Amino acid sequence: FNYRLGVLGFLAADELSGNYGFMDQQLALSWVLNSIRDFGGDPGKVTIFGESAGAMSVGLHLFSAPGSAKLFRAGIMESNFLALPYKRLEDQVNVGNVFKQGLNCRDLKCLQNTDVNDLLLAQDAFIPKMSTVFSGAKYYIPFTPVIDGALLTKQPVVAAAERRANKPILLGTNKNESVLFVNGQSITPADYSAWAASLFGLDFQKAIAKYPAQNDGSNSALWARIQTDNFLRCSSRYVAA
Repeated sequence: FNYRLGVLGFLAADELSGNYGFMDQQLALSWVLNSIRDFGGDPGKVTIFGESAGAMSVGLHLFSAPGSAKLFRAGIMESNFLALPYKRLEDQVNVGNVFKQGLNCRDLKCLQNTDVNDLLLAQDAFIPKMSTVFSGAKYYIPFTPVIDGALLTKQPVVAAAERRANKPILLGTNKNESVLFVNGQSITPADYSAWAASLFGLDFQKAIAKYPAQNDGSNSALWARIQTDNFLRCSSRYVAA
């Protein structure tokens, strides 16, 4: 089902709490629960499935959203970036306030009076600038659900370790999921080491020892494999265990 994305679904700022796209999902699930009998379905057998960002949403419904518990029976996650932490509400508000500056907007009324196409163009321009203002894995994706302590209460990996989900779960990951984000770019050994250090801190040497860099700049496949292992494969195995 559809839900609001990007700034339309997950912008938080001084007057906005974010998570609107996630509320859309809960509303759709509530409709399914209340209406599925009219289509020959069983409200006691609703299973939700998602891949990539969809799997991230499923993980949030399973582990982090108390209000979703009664809306479905089981969840399937294909390539959930479980090791990618979600921002706290205050982090997302900082992102949103910087985004507003790019529109010369100081308040909610200004945003509401901005044409939707202008909002989306501003979003496209803002995304590549994110890394110049904010650092850390939680800022890899600018506009996402946030752990606000009410609608979403815990990081999914933390909640999984505490065995918070009492539902049947099927999970796994595509073999080369992160190739999409590397996109065949040329990566020098210096870039490779620097990015690994940014991702793993002092432990980056273990990663580059396992997957040594090539000297010709053809390290995109290696970097994609490291990201797949870190954000997807290892974290999925951790959650499964």
